Amino acid sequence: MKKLLVVIYIVLIINLCACGKKNKDVVEDKLKIANGVEMSIVDDSLNETGIKIIIEEKGKEHYIYDNQYEIEMYSGDKWNKISKKGNDLSKINTSKANSNRQLEYNINWEKIYGKLSRGKYRIIKNVIDEKNMTEKSELFVILEFEIK
Repeated sequence: MKKLLVVIYIVLIINLCACGKKNKDVVEDKLKIANGVEMSIVDDSLNETGIKIIIEEKGKEHYIYDNQYEIEMYSGDKWNKISKKGNDLSKINTSKANSNRQLEYNINWEKIYGKLSRGKYRIIKNVIDEKNMTEKSELFVILEFEIK
């Protein structure tokens, strides 16, 4: 009986330890979304190599945006990071929304991610709160889209 209890404890401990390990490519959805910011697709601009987006500030806050982004793919019931196939060696540019509180970006991800196959994806952009520029921003704006 004692041997059985020892085996059960060992199995429980192994399972508990394994639960704490996570696949580094699986993304946990704990992103803090920037308040009052929406990102949308410009009509018919989405294709397997890129997209044209509009970022619109609808709240009181003003943000600063750069040209950097990440793309994740939805698989099963999780968002997963996509492996980068190349590097984006372009200079990092920052921008603010125009007087209409909008900003347009043309994104070509082919150099970094290659052509995207069919599936559900999302673009994640980090934004900087104009009031707290000295602190590292942990705010994001997200746009989900589907390649058909």
